[in-house]
Amino acid sequence: MNKKFTKYSMLKNLSLVFLIFLITKTNHSKEMGNFVKNVPIEELEFKLPNIEKTQLERQGELYSLNSNYFPLTDLEMYFYIGEEKEFSSEVPLILFDVWKLGGTKELPDSKFIERLEFLGASLSLQSGYEKSVISISYLNRDEKEIFALLKDWFHNPRITEANVRTIKNQIKESILRRNDNVSGIGMRKSKELLFGKRLQARTEEIASLEAITISDLEKYHKKFISSKKVNFALSGSGNPKTIQNFASDLLKSKNTNLTVSSSEEIDLKAWTKEFRALSKEIILIEKETNQSMVLLLGVMPAHNHPDFYAIQLLNYIIGGGGFNSYFMTEIRNNRGLAYSSSSSISFEKEYGAFYAYTLTKNESVGEVYQLMNDLLSKDTISKIKESELKRAQNAIVNQFVFLFQNNTKILSNQLRFDDHNMPKDYLETYRSHISKVSLEDLRRVGDEYFKTELLRAILVGPRSLMKQLPNEKFIIKSPEERIR
Repeated sequence: MNKKFTKYSMLKNLSLVFLIFLITKTNHSKEMGNFVKNVPIEELEFKLPNIEKTQLERQGELYSLNSNYFPLTDLEMYFYIGEEKEFSSEVPLILFDVWKLGGTKELPDSKFIERLEFLGASLSLQSGYEKSVISISYLNRDEKEIFALLKDWFHNPRITEANVRTIKNQIKESILRRNDNVSGIGMRKSKELLFGKRLQARTEEIASLEAITISDLEKYHKKFISSKKVNFALSGSGNPKTIQNFASDLLKSKNTNLTVSSSEEIDLKAWTKEFRALSKEIILIEKETNQSMVLLLGVMPAHNHPDFYAIQLLNYIIGGGGFNSYFMTEIRNNRGLAYSSSSSISFEKEYGAFYAYTLTKNESVGEVYQLMNDLLSKDTISKIKESELKRAQNAIVNQFVFLFQNNTKILSNQLRFDDHNMPKDYLETYRSHISKVSLEDLRRVGDEYFKTELLRAILVGPRSLMKQLPNEKFIIKSPEERIR
């Protein structure tokens, strides 16, 4: 009797849960994210860390932020070689992998990394547009051996045909597969539309990849280790004086007469004029797929521009604020047209770039495109409420603390701020600048940077998408055709 009653109760409860689910299912997408909208957020109080700076050779500096919790050292070396027209974009990609893979004469191939791992150390290399980074983490007790290994490896790379072929094959495979992903295509083509023939828009190609020789890699290596500027970032419990001596020893170049060219610079005024003069036709990247991508792109000012704070806030409200943003509220929550819809801004030393994007099913592309334009319109921005601005200010001020999650990140951010010529008191005054932004500031920057007349669009998806936007004109490209 009790068993039957228990089974009956369980079935009854399950039926009730299922009924509630059916009743609420239709409103579920509208309610997602609403639970965080009106949660009051108090401003966090914390003390900014004190970073020590020491002048080094080659216009560089040692940034140090010590902690004595563990006998560990994290060291990052920033080489400001940048992108160069002399070398194809594949050269640094190949060199960095071959360099690490090849080891040294005494410890060839995997033996070099195996020795580092035996010592509990880890080594990584990262190629970037402005600068490239070599990172090493190690136990303090092994510092002398680590420095000797690094110096030998740094100046005497073991570049072999076998390793070059291995890395070329890996890069070739990634090139062949890069059009499998809709969002990957969209972001790659966005750079082409934004930057044209500039170095920022270069992509890897199989023909230039195969043409690279060991001589090319050796030449780039010589330029790399002779970079005109090298910064060091030290965190953990390492001794700054010891690192300073190591830096001086490491950077004694054997190529003192080598000419090191500077990376490409962007004239923001000329670039803005060029971009906004582009045809307003939608670029359709033809790709047979079940899910399409809608992108709107624009030019923004440099990181240290006075409008930076207002732009940050307006972007947060429109598309950068997650579930609180207009994009997510209207496109995902209210209409269920996309799983994700967002916007972001990449602020650099000389310029900024705006990206608004939504991934949606093919049938919804026309509606999503129109919604994104409407949400970025002057009319929408003019109706932003004081309460929305205040919520965005509180959120951004409280996100500020995540710049200080760990010492390595703190130093990396500080180097970036210095590279971008941010004010000396940037971190100290950041929150007050955010808090001073007004609704009038939002309307002004919206009119100057965000309005849809200033943006250009890319769609990634099948040719049939054009039928959903009969009043628009299109330029059709394949994923491998350059936009400009």
